[in-house]
Amino acid sequence: MRILYLITGLRLGGAENQLLTLAHSMQLFGNKVLVVSMESGGVLANKLKEKNINVIELDIDGYRTLWSGYRKFKTVVKQFSPDIIHSHMIHANLFSRIFRLFNNGFKLICTAHNIREGNEMMMRGYWLTSAIPNWSTNVSKEAFEFFVKKKYFNAKKSSFIPNAIDTVFFNPDNFKVNLVRKQFNIPEEAYVFFSAGRLHEQKNYQMLLDAFEIVQRSIKQAVLIIAGEGLLYDKLKERSITLGIQDKTIFLGGRNDIPALMSMCDCFVLSSKFEGFGLVVGEAMAMQKPVVATDCGGVKEVMGGFGMLVAVDDTRGLADAMLKTHQSPYSVNHLYSARKHIEDNYAVPFVINQWSQLYYR
Repeated sequence: MRILYLITGLRLGGAENQLLTLAHSMQLFGNKVLVVSMESGGVLANKLKEKNINVIELDIDGYRTLWSGYRKFKTVVKQFSPDIIHSHMIHANLFSRIFRLFNNGFKLICTAHNIREGNEMMMRGYWLTSAIPNWSTNVSKEAFEFFVKKKYFNAKKSSFIPNAIDTVFFNPDNFKVNLVRKQFNIPEEAYVFFSAGRLHEQKNYQMLLDAFEIVQRSIKQAVLIIAGEGLLYDKLKERSITLGIQDKTIFLGGRNDIPALMSMCDCFVLSSKFEGFGLVVGEAMAMQKPVVATDCGGVKEVMGGFGMLVAVDDTRGLADAMLKTHQSPYSVNHLYSARKHIEDNYAVPFVINQWSQLYYR
């Protein structure tokens, strides 16, 4: 089978990493795979190439270059002659749907990775074009049901398929915590909170900083580590200084060693305003780490009753939950069961099997 994956861009992110996992798995199964990125650049392009997956960039940079990108994509499709085009994220989904209106000879699958992927006008675009794809999917049940209700998806041609979590890569047995902490000069006695994701308003890191300021009053050895890059970096650094927690807060920027960073933390925290799936939550659970997260979409599904959920934008509630992980630690059995939940429901083989069935159907 010839599968062309279309995605908005190849920067670090949950959807992009899912594409990497999916494309690599399908290639291992003997399929011919090509990845096309609407934008140029992005660190994941090199990772795909390292796995011998061809990557083509359309060099689309706003409306000015949309037509030239469309023509380039048409040439790519003609040359590759895919059986399936599988697009990911709203820009690529809308682009592929419009392309499908004027081009035939392939099946189109569109995957949304969030409960809210764009502004109102773009989401209306989902509604206007919902009949075009052969199939549509979302990564969480809640988001899928929302998309069907809003008619962004055709109920008869859509389904829920979760994100895949690499439980071999995210495995606590791969790391020695003390050695990892030494690399970052983190004392053994420190109680480390860790969060990872784009420095974007969606992730609500300002609330996390406010909550951590409350926490560190009670836990003097508390440390907060944030991995991620984005436009809010300077603003968040300034916020940490204003709160007087700059000496206990570490901004690492973009990282590709998340499992190692998770291994040295005592608690993983997600403070997002909304999420489609909450991939990092599942990854932290696979690493057998206590999780505190906002009830912001598909996260509740992933957690499956493990960890603590707090209301979105509830700074005090987030701080109290973070404090509780220190005051009443989870048992080893609880953390092991949380990992087992991830293995049983989101491990790569389980999810890839669902994609294979859909492709061949």
